Amino acid sequence: MKQNLTDTEARGAEIHKLQDTSDRLDESSYNFRKSAKKVKRKMCMSNLKWWFVLAAVVALIILVSVVGKSTMCRPKWQQMLIGLLQLPWKIRRRTTSQRV
Repeated sequence: MKQNLTDTEARGAEIHKLQDTSDRLDESSYNFRKSAKKVKRKMCMSNLKWWFVLAAVVALIILVSVVGKSTMCRPKWQQMLIGLLQLPWKIRRRTTSQRV
């Protein structure tokens, strides 16, 4: 009878030890899942940022190609702007030719 009581106590101690180990594993798995979600979100945001950068570069290339093709048919505001930018050179040429 004493042997049965000792065996029952030993079994209870082992079960308690297993339950403690199981609780620690559960807590560890929860922390792992939590950190894995953080890493996943961080990588997703990084990936999303690179997609935005890629989209911006593609949009810039398309914009440059469209503007480059339309330089043959410049709108009036561009022609006026070019004329204004060349205006100081025209004035400078006249003043130097008038001095001579």
